[in-house]
Amino acid sequence: MLKWKKWIPAAAAVILLLSSVPFLGRLPWFDEVLTIGWLRFDFLRIPFLYNIPNNHIVYTMMLWIWSECSAWFSADTLPVMRSLSLLGGCTAVWLIGRHLTARFGLLSGLCCTFLLAVSGTMSLFSTALRGYAFALLFCFAAFLAAERWKVRGLADRYGALYFLFCYLAVGVMPTDLFALEAGALFFLPRIFRSRRELFRWILLAGIPVVSLLLFYAPIFGKLLKASRLREGWFSWEGAYWNFYGTWAFLFLPVLVFAIPGAVMLWKSHRELRLRLLCCLLILVLPLLLAAVAQVPPFPRVFFPFFGIYLVILAFWLSPLTHGKNLFLRSAVMLFSLLWVVLAGSMTPHVSQKMFGEPRKDDLLHSYPVCAEFRPDWTAQAIRKLIGDGAVFVDFDADPPSLSMLLVAGGFPEERILYDRPDFGPVMRLEPSDLIVCGGKEAFERIRKRFSLEGEYQLLFDEGMQKIYRKKNLSASGEQIPSF
Repeated sequence: MLKWKKWIPAAAAVILLLSSVPFLGRLPWFDEVLTIGWLRFDFLRIPFLYNIPNNHIVYTMMLWIWSECSAWFSADTLPVMRSLSLLGGCTAVWLIGRHLTARFGLLSGLCCTFLLAVSGTMSLFSTALRGYAFALLFCFAAFLAAERWKVRGLADRYGALYFLFCYLAVGVMPTDLFALEAGALFFLPRIFRSRRELFRWILLAGIPVVSLLLFYAPIFGKLLKASRLREGWFSWEGAYWNFYGTWAFLFLPVLVFAIPGAVMLWKSHRELRLRLLCCLLILVLPLLLAAVAQVPPFPRVFFPFFGIYLVILAFWLSPLTHGKNLFLRSAVMLFSLLWVVLAGSMTPHVSQKMFGEPRKDDLLHSYPVCAEFRPDWTAQAIRKLIGDGAVFVDFDADPPSLSMLLVAGGFPEERILYDRPDFGPVMRLEPSDLIVCGGKEAFERIRKRFSLEGEYQLLFDEGMQKIYRKKNLSASGEQIPSF
């Protein structure tokens, strides 16, 4: 059994690798197009490209190096570029699985790690041209370094490693500060042992803040300006429901048994009660972002919490998986195995029932991995329909993905209209302009915004991006083609 225990983290990483390979060639979505754009700049300019809060600086710099090196041996750049995130995701799964099996036993580690590895959320971020996989990796690596540092001397090398991983994590995303503080909260109960432990915990909690200030000091003005753009989710309730609902669905088999396990720990181990309270505080810590954020956050910024949340689940689950009740242990194992097999096919339907249409970019089944996300189809239709007019792309219809494909095909960039932070919002539309949006509700909002008169018709309806234009009007005077 001990021999197999050592292979569980590697097996989970291999499962993530195999399940993610089909997504390596998918077309880039909104933020990924921006990331690709930043790679055109010199390496040393990347940290200063922060006009909007989308540049995952450390990841973008890593991707720049990765792309330069991979260009020597591969012409198919998109899958190779995505493989960097896959490397980070597989490493994160291996590191999490290794820790959970070592600390909480074979069954807890196996169930939690495999549920993470097969989740669509993990596959999405492990193939994204974004820094979320590395954010999870760096935050969890910082947690592991903190755990080792707390039992070593203050001058031990793990203190330096903790600072390094905190620095890299906040360099990927400033909001990783919250996940790092969640890791520090896990060790809060140790402060009552001695003043030395109190001082060390203050260091654990303070180093992420210092790391954030040091990393963004050269561009602090840009960071503040970008934070005032008020880009965010649709509502506070929707953002948190999406995050917690996704997490509960992905890890439902262990969550069902972890809650009674936590009750058992509370009743039978009084010395663990403070640790259990700290775990509850960690679980609600994302809610504290509401105190500093001006707009509802995108649920994906909380993805780095998944590592510490799995530690909590495995901790709460341990009374059942280490107990003598064979029925409970078998139930945990069978329920988790069933979820591993069925959750993938259930995810799209569950996501739509829980959160609505995938174009809302939810954490469970985001639109970039949906079969309906085909900006190449939309770009082809625009070329056939455009005539002499321009095309307006609504913000929620993913303008960068369309713009990249159109420009790559020789379409004039000045004829692609969409609201941009650097140029400002579009002020008016011509009757001959095409309108690309997410559907009828979005079109009615656009009609009201630009005071569009007359009857408009839907010309293209083959995916998430719909094309409208004023009825019986074409720039060439020819019959409007249908799709």
